Amino acid sequence: MGIFSGLTQARGLQVLPYRRDTLVVCAPKGHRLTARDSVRLGDLEGENFVALQRNSSLQAFVDKRAQDLGLTIRTMVEVKSFDGVRRMVQARLGIAILPFGAVEGFLEQGSVDMIPIDEPWATRELLIAVRDREALPPQTDALLKTLQG
Repeated sequence: MGIFSGLTQARGLQVLPYRRDTLVVCAPKGHRLTARDSVRLGDLEGENFVALQRNSSLQAFVDKRAQDLGLTIRTMVEVKSFDGVRRMVQARLGIAILPFGAVEGFLEQGSVDMIPIDEPWATRELLIAVRDREALPPQTDALLKTLQG
């Protein structure tokens, strides 16, 4: 069983709905963008970015959206995890595009802020894939039902 965004190929797997995931801009507290109610990708041109590694599905997705608009994302540093991205944003090395859930819990600490992205692609479908749902052990089937809530 695996969880992935709906932008990934799932050949030969049974795909089930999981939940929606909203992408947001994570910026250091006091960054000029934090005064805005929302941003579009074009508004971020020229900003320094903190990014996940290039081979991550999220970063490839964001890079493709920028490429579609003829924009270049100026990546200052690449890291391996959402936590690493947040820490680099907190250190004021740049802004980042992350899932809402990866930012929300850190807003109260006061070192990062979040700006909604006003683009249709900012809401992604997350899916669950299994080889054969009928063949799942009872424990895995129970987990699947819990995840689908």
